[in-house]
Amino acid sequence: MLVPELYVTDLQTSKDFYLDVLGFHILYERPEEHFATIVLEDNRIMLDQLLDNKRLWITGELAKPSGRGINLECSVGNRGVLAAIYTALLSQAPQHIFMPI
Repeated sequence: MLVPELYVTDLQTSKDFYLDVLGFHILYERPEEHFATIVLEDNRIMLDQLLDNKRLWITGELAKPSGRGINLECSVGNRGVLAAIYTALLSQAPQHIFMPI
């Protein structure tokens, strides 16, 4: 299993998107460190808010928009789940749709 760790500027905003729009759930959370591992079926993502601490491994300049050059693909076993996610994205975050499914 590969679990990407994504640095985010605001953990709550990221959780709102992944949990409320995409349907992920919190698997594990360290609120005091602004960190959460989220899950949707077999898909896991770690979200780590950028803070001034020594445990972040920053390898280059962080400039917006974040996530350039990364493509994450998640698989879901239920077409109903996929349809619900796609409908939520179309209604709440259409700018995140690169290509229709």
